Amino acid sequence: MDHKNAGDRLVQFMHVSPRTLRASKRAVKVHDIATSRDIIISIDRFNEVFLKHRMSASVVDALILATAKYLIDFFHIPPKYLHIVTLDNHLWRGSKKIAEIPSAFNPNAQSELAAKVFV
Repeated sequence: MDHKNAGDRLVQFMHVSPRTLRASKRAVKVHDIATSRDIIISIDRFNEVFLKHRMSASVVDALILATAKYLIDFFHIPPKYLHIVTLDNHLWRGSKKIAEIPSAFNPNAQSELAAKVFV
């Protein structure tokens, strides 16, 4: 009974009603710190890689790459099953410099014709 009571109290503590979330002066007691921390650390690392290679990356580019790394690390998705498809040349080129994630695929790039990539 103590386990059920603890679980019920945890759910009650973490639950935030949609009305509260829509309010302009909302107070959210619980945040997913682990996910945010891991993604922010990856964004920072990937930004350093981009700068080291004199490449530019937007926050969105780094967020996409960091999310890919998060999926690989925490959900154990094999990199061969994760595909980043982009028309953004900065993201495409930059992804090739990061060993922990699969390189992005750019369907507009001559070197990445579908016949060559998806064999």
